[in-house]
Amino acid sequence: MRSVKIVMTFTSYLLLLNAEITAQGISRPSGLGVRAAFWNITNQKTSFSLQTGTQELNSTVSMNGLGAYLYYFSRFHSNIFFETHLGVFAAGSWSLIDGDANGVSLIIPLLFGLRWDLLPGKLPTSFQPYLTIGGGPYWNTEITGRSKNAVQNEVLVETGIRLGWYAGGGMNLTLASWFALNFDVKHHFINYEMEDDFSGLETSLGFVVMWGAKKEMFRILDVRVIVQDLYPAYYQFYNTYPIALVTVKNTAGYDIEVNLRSKLQGFSVRPKNSGYFKIRKNRSRDIPVYSLLGSNLLRVASRRSAVLDIEVEGKAGHKASKTTSAQLTVHSRNAWDGSIDKLVVFLTPEDREIRNFTRSISRSIAGDSSRVPQNFKLAKSIFTALLQQDLRYHPDPNIPFYMDDRVQFARETLEKGSGDCDDLVILYATLLESVGIQTAFIEVKYPEKSIAHVYMMFDTGVPPSEGYRLAQNDKRYVIRLRESERSTVWIPVEATMIDRSFEDAWRSAAMAYLQEGKLRNGLADGWVRIIDH
Repeated sequence: MRSVKIVMTFTSYLLLLNAEITAQGISRPSGLGVRAAFWNITNQKTSFSLQTGTQELNSTVSMNGLGAYLYYFSRFHSNIFFETHLGVFAAGSWSLIDGDANGVSLIIPLLFGLRWDLLPGKLPTSFQPYLTIGGGPYWNTEITGRSKNAVQNEVLVETGIRLGWYAGGGMNLTLASWFALNFDVKHHFINYEMEDDFSGLETSLGFVVMWGAKKEMFRILDVRVIVQDLYPAYYQFYNTYPIALVTVKNTAGYDIEVNLRSKLQGFSVRPKNSGYFKIRKNRSRDIPVYSLLGSNLLRVASRRSAVLDIEVEGKAGHKASKTTSAQLTVHSRNAWDGSIDKLVVFLTPEDREIRNFTRSISRSIAGDSSRVPQNFKLAKSIFTALLQQDLRYHPDPNIPFYMDDRVQFARETLEKGSGDCDDLVILYATLLESVGIQTAFIEVKYPEKSIAHVYMMFDTGVPPSEGYRLAQNDKRYVIRLRESERSTVWIPVEATMIDRSFEDAWRSAAMAYLQEGKLRNGLADGWVRIIDH
């Protein structure tokens, strides 16, 4: 029972040891080792004999190919290593009483060869079988003693160098990233003359000390930041759009899978995984970096720098990881890059104060039984309510459309009582969206100027056949076909005329749309665009 426990304990130790070695990854590129070896050189048995008689006592030792190796290896390519062996072997018989030798052979091989590790480094094991082949010079010295008579002895010494080669295999057992046990088997092919043939099988056991950097599973070639400037209002957009691209090269010599894990210091809700991407051996691949950002970005009051931490994890049986980082700029919560397509992120129809504002207006017109369409009536009432708030339009300095601007959220504009065209469009569109009226932005990038302007339109829900209910002049509204395959009448509004009547704001926007979008071909040429949201 005790022996069973010992075996189980030893097995558990090997499993734990193997787990440690697995975490260490691929073996180191260089090593120096020592092996004790046995080589059947003379096809004789190694023995010890003791002879006794009445007049003399004699003892002899016969030894067949005991020796040792000093060897060095260095990685040549992937799982192929260059090896150099320097050994010394002795064989023969000696008398332990008088010290006479009767046939002694000494062989010193200097061998150069290649070792091929059979298992790829991706396998989670500390055992590494290998095959080996090589050759080189074998320096040989033979000492033979003969007795001419009772007084004289003759000793013959022959030396020479013979070229030969070997083939075999073995096993390395890695106990630490720098240390391994080694078992090796070779067959030497030196001379095919049967009367003087040192060819034979050699077995050896020893250890090796290793050094040098481990072979990398992958290498990070480049980190390219796609979104250098982060705008807090766009945080939901960034959750599905890559912030950066990391170029990873597979250097392992076999296929691997790579996952990126990123986190923006101080702003990410939690780390975001890219998911595993397969990279073929010796190939490179661009892997996208995503970041899971939260609404805490909206608390950034002024522009600041931030660090994007990226962990690159590769796996193929075992895992390896590296880290890198990139620096980004986080703009203030009100910053806007001038892209009308992203202006929609400043709409906050779910804001409590906004909903309270429009809810009171909706209640005030609930008893109106006129035949004016509901959306139109509600939109006009909201505009009139803003007029009563004494809001003012204050234009920004002439900012080119390719430079950053500042956009106020609807609540901020109500609190401050003023804003530019972007702020007032956001305010009016937010109020309409809060009561279920669909809106769209109209962007105008004047071809003869470097500035842009934006106004808006809203959906009345009225079919084109009933457009007369809104205006007798069909140039004052726009008929649009939406995704529902149903055309409706839309009303343009110039939000900057918030200090004027709704009729004035409507008339001005309708005229601008007709002249710039239609008569001057702005819609056809692309410098007038309608952006739905």
